Amino acid sequence: MIAMTGWRVEVVGGQELDATSIQNWESLRQKNPTLSSPFFASEYTRVVAAERSQVEVGVLLREGREVGYFPYERTGGTAIPVGGGLTDFQGFIVDSDESISPPEYLRGCRLAKCDFRYLATGWSGLEPYRYRRLASPVIGLARGMASFEEAIAARGSDLIPKCTRGLRTLVKRVGPARLELDSRAPHVLERLLAWKSAQHQRNGTHDSFQESDARRIVERLSELHDPTLAGVTTGFYAGEHLVAAAFSLRSHQTLHVWITAYNPEFSKLSPGLLCMMEMVRAAAADGVTRIDLGHGDEPYKYRFCTSTDEVAEACIVRGAVSGMAYHCLYRLRQNLLEGRWRPWVLKLKQAGRRVKQSLRGTPPASAENRSEREGTSE
Repeated sequence: MIAMTGWRVEVVGGQELDATSIQNWESLRQKNPTLSSPFFASEYTRVVAAERSQVEVGVLLREGREVGYFPYERTGGTAIPVGGGLTDFQGFIVDSDESISPPEYLRGCRLAKCDFRYLATGWSGLEPYRYRRLASPVIGLARGMASFEEAIAARGSDLIPKCTRGLRTLVKRVGPARLELDSRAPHVLERLLAWKSAQHQRNGTHDSFQESDARRIVERLSELHDPTLAGVTTGFYAGEHLVAAAFSLRSHQTLHVWITAYNPEFSKLSPGLLCMMEMVRAAAADGVTRIDLGHGDEPYKYRFCTSTDEVAEACIVRGAVSGMAYHCLYRLRQNLLEGRWRPWVLKLKQAGRRVKQSLRGTPPASAENRSEREGTSE
């Protein structure tokens, strides 16, 4: 615990929050729309902390009253987001106009640095620490399915008629289609994770959800069915066949689509695309007003989104000199990745993928696999 002028920060374990703290945390979320994501739910931090003992929360107190929460994973003197690369939205649970500086908050948590991959907007104090701004696609359903259909039609997209034709074809060739938005059948999640792992293996990419603690986190989340945080496993069927599935997190009226995959046997029938369309319909009918798709350049996200929010890569470093050094190193890395050296960097990454595939004995990505890697979800 470290005292500051008018403030105090108390560090507690991720599972040590009491009922009052949880109530205050959720109250702050309800007052700030930028914290609507399920990843900001107190229960998300508690679930991850059950598997990762390094999860902590910096509780910000003013005159003895809790006014803010900073959930993170500690790695030495550095904080990373709760869940690391699993987490699609990151930030501080504070009022947007809180005056404490982020470096002071870190000092109170006995941290030297904090790295963010997808820092959400909401707290103006974080503006100077955003190094790279990224788009995070959103499906707006404020007026139900009508909101979505009007936005898609306004940009001249053929997405809706294409899905209508595709659904007819799927029914004709395989059998009647049905979607279970919130399936409690264990085999749906098991099949989803198996398909996702196979996709990562074919593409030579890292499969976070096959790590034992990450998989247990997903399984724990799938058992939650509370309005504040619920795991939603969705199955899309044609006849007796499960052709696509998804795992999402829901908090009140916000749904975050987290893991998606389809049965490769039916890849030519665009099962992922059809599953997403039916998910949007079912979610709208179930009272969801916002679907977050998370940052990424997968084409399907931009085919379905009606708007985008901003997230950022960011870093808070205590000390002006350290902060300036980090900023320079970051800019150097971005110049390499985005400047004239980008083609060479991409070639090196592709060569690394091929080496991994040969070591694993997996074949090079086919046209179908490339489609999966590009995230067409079809």
